[in-house]
Formats: sequence, C-alpha cells, structure tokens
Amino acid sequence: MRSSLRNAVENYTLLVLWREVYDHIVQLLIYYGADVNLSGPDGRTALRAAAWAGNLETVKCLLDAGADVNKSDSEKRTALIAAAYMGHTDVLEALLKAGELCFMYVYLRSHM
Repeated sequence: MRSSLRNAVENYTLLVLWREVYDHIVQLLIYYGADVNLSGPDGRTALRAAAWAGNLETVKCLLDAGADVNKSDSEKRTALIAAAYMGHTDVLEALLKAGELCFMYVYLRSHM
C-alpha cells in the first residue's frame, strides 16, 4: 500500500512538473526512481502530457528513462497522437525515433 501511494505521488509530481517546464526536477525524480510509466485515472502518462504540451526536453528525458512510447490512455491515444493533434512536429520526430512508427501504422489502419 505504501509503495503504491509513493508511486502515485511520484507520478502526479511528474505530471505537474512538465507543465511548469522544470525539466531538471523531472530528471531528479527519475534519478530517485520515479516510475515514468505510471498513469493517472484516465490513463495519461507524463510522456503523453509532455507531448501534448510540446515540451521536447521533458519528452526526451522521459524516453531516455524508459517511458513506454506506445502506452495509450483510456481513449487509446498515445503520446504521438497527442503531439500530432497539437502540431508539435519536433516532439513527433523524437517519438518516431523512439519507436512509435509501428504503433501509429496499426492505429491508423484500425481507424480507416
């Protein structure tokens, strides 16, 4: 129970900090073991949130820490879909390099 509470606090902190563009604090949380793949009640991860906001440095930091580039939220949207919707081409490029390409192809085929 205590471990899940700690993870929830760490995840919430990661989700809040990308909005404030405190990349160095995000890096510190990751250094101390924050789980970069935890998601909130709606399934959103810190990676998806950073992609939505267009925060390239946080996206790169999360990817380097092992964030799952293909993890989707409760509506089956990934970080790549969020970045594309918001028009953040630099974030799109980083996500594609990290391996999102195959998932996006499958997603598009299933929605045509």
